[in-house]
Amino acid sequence: AAATARGKKSRAEGKRAELLRGAMAHWDLGVGGHGARHPLRQVGDSEFNVRAGGPGAIPGARVAVMRSAYFDAGKELNVPGSAVTAFLRARDPSGKWNAALFAKRGGHDRVNCNLYSIGGVIGFEVHTDAGFVGVSFPASEIAATAWHDFAGRYDGQAIELICDGQVMARKIWKGGNLTQNTEPLLLGAETDAGKIVRTFTGEMEEAALWSRALSDSELALLMRTKAIEPDV
Repeated sequence: AAATARGKKSRAEGKRAELLRGAMAHWDLGVGGHGARHPLRQVGDSEFNVRAGGPGAIPGARVAVMRSAYFDAGKELNVPGSAVTAFLRARDPSGKWNAALFAKRGGHDRVNCNLYSIGGVIGFEVHTDAGFVGVSFPASEIAATAWHDFAGRYDGQAIELICDGQVMARKIWKGGNLTQNTEPLLLGAETDAGKIVRTFTGEMEEAALWSRALSDSELALLMRTKAIEPDV
């Protein structure tokens, strides 16, 4: 039975790796994104290849420990078209969730996609042909000091924020295409009126970006959960 379970886990990890290979961008943040198709520039005080600890840690995982730091992927990565999925595995050991997470922002009038936390609220927002829209949920609804898998998803019909296999917030938004901008794509910071602000203190393990809306089964595979549970 143990061998069968290991085999299933190995196959699932193989499928997960294939899904990530098909992403527009994928970063192993435990090694600072080294070897990624879109290189990262590290800014601020970060330590890499640290063994993951704390609630919800994956045994043996290696992560980046960041102290008011961020990663800069450059300005070229704009998600085109009318769909996006942004994924981040991260932890705020303080439980405060009050920093930028995964931003191609600039401001509400031109954000391409933005996964963020502010004042103990976690949110996802985009700007499209129809204007600005966002969804959010309070960190009090999750174990605030634990590791979490976050995904923001927009499919041209609705915008959703998913955490650990649960749809936490959803809004109908038949918004058309995503707005393009010349802002840098940042992990652990965001741009606002030309300035880099709200740097991250905590731990990050992995991030990825798709120019499509991942299916529920793909998201479940990505988050290593059995299924995606709908918003209730």
